[in-house]
Amino acid sequence: MRAPTVALLLLALLAVPAHAQDRVTHPARGLRYLRRVVHHGALRTTVHALYVDLCDPAIELRATAPGEGARTPASWARLVGAAAAINGDYFFDARPLLPTGPARGAGRSWPAGRHEHHDALFVAGPGGRAAVLDEVDERAVPAAWTELVAVRERVLVHGVVHESPAIAHNSDRHPRTALGLTADGHTLLMVVVEGRSENASGATARELGEILLGLGAWEGMKLDGGGSSAMFIAGVGIVNRPSDGAARAVATHLGIVLRRGASAQVPSRCAGLGTASQEF
Repeated sequence: MRAPTVALLLLALLAVPAHAQDRVTHPARGLRYLRRVVHHGALRTTVHALYVDLCDPAIELRATAPGEGARTPASWARLVGAAAAINGDYFFDARPLLPTGPARGAGRSWPAGRHEHHDALFVAGPGGRAAVLDEVDERAVPAAWTELVAVRERVLVHGVVHESPAIAHNSDRHPRTALGLTADGHTLLMVVVEGRSENASGATARELGEILLGLGAWEGMKLDGGGSSAMFIAGVGIVNRPSDGAARAVATHLGIVLRRGASAQVPSRCAGLGTASQEF
């Protein structure tokens, strides 16, 4: 399948509301928040999607550094001054909480530990740069990628929904947390799907890929889910309904930090595009 053009992607992202029940706000520079109800036959669930304009010079991605873990997304966001945050990788449920895959935040890697299966790594660096790496050995990741979150599974690959049937609970509907990237790499999607309640069915791994595709992503990555799934936005709080009744402390997170006094000039890699206020 050929990647869609930038123009088509922008048209898709600007087609708001796409669903009658869509709710859209702009909580901060470079950020667009979408609340959408999706249906799977007779079932329905609520999707929370934060579109992050990686071409806005104010945007910096930040992952959890060693010593910052064992916090809810809200607590961690306040610690590092993030405008928004979601939970990150799966973790071992013991003290101290340790991620099940490699992790790096603010240029500092977590100590090597016992790692479980991961399909890929989501990496980010200064200037809003982000990528998906299939290499799961963090020792091969250049230091220029200062932020790193392990991805349990890629559910959307080059615009094609993908799943690994062998992974436990993939065919079950649960709350889900995911990341998405548009084909040009200029927009990051941070997504939480509600579940485990009468009003929210959750999603299977395949349905998660379909949701990401419908939101405009070209690449989609599954993070930890279930009771860990939570999205925090400064000035609002936790926007989803965590299945445990309250947000859970997790090992790692991914957040958005806004650089104060950032200019309106876009990076050279985004030549020809405007800032978030123009695009979104």
